[in-house]
Amino acid sequence: MLRFLIDEDMPRSTAVVLRTAGYTVDDVRDVGLRGHHDADIFAHAQSVHAVLISCDKGFVNTLTFPVGSHAGIIVVRIPDEAPPAELNETWS
Repeated sequence: MLRFLIDEDMPRSTAVVLRTAGYTVDDVRDVGLRGHHDADIFAHAQSVHAVLISCDKGFVNTLTFPVGSHAGIIVVRIPDEAPPAELNETWS
């Protein structure tokens, strides 16, 4: 079963939706990583074998985060005016 780590730039409700779907999900705000550098968040995701979900475009850098060297990274682009409920409907 996939495990996910939700970055702090994602709505908290995203974790709720994924948990409801049966996935194991952590939020960086709940594991003591709020405000930490991308490298720390990435390292934690890898230590628990989690796919990282973030809005941070820095995670698309394949030189820093090479494809195949991690469990996965999903970078989501959300328009500023999109309400969290709309995003979560996409995930469910």
